[in-house]
Amino acid sequence: MRDLLHIDDLIDLLTIQIARIKEFRGAIFNVGGSGYSNLSLVETTKMCGEITGNTVEIRGSMETRPADVKWFVTDNGETESEFNWRPTRSSKTIISDIFNWLLQNESRFKTIFGG
Repeated sequence: MRDLLHIDDLIDLLTIQIARIKEFRGAIFNVGGSGYSNLSLVETTKMCGEITGNTVEIRGSMETRPADVKWFVTDNGETESEFNWRPTRSSKTIISDIFNWLLQNESRFKTIFGG
């Protein structure tokens, strides 16, 4: 499980923080998709398939590797209360927007990575 954060949600937060920057100089706040926007890797793969029309065989291993993070969801509690902010874009919106951005910039990636 991983949380996802839309770039526009982050920009919304940064806009609020910049207006109050002197109040919080040096402070650290968690920011992520939290409980609002998160997906397992299997859910992400299935959603990508729905959005793109492509399919990928999902295979797994029951073995836990040393660096595996089974579950990560950001605790935005302090950030949400301090700035009256929370993520508003859904996981599906995030994945769709990433896909559309990649399509719009495909020629740049071909230049960089070839093909």
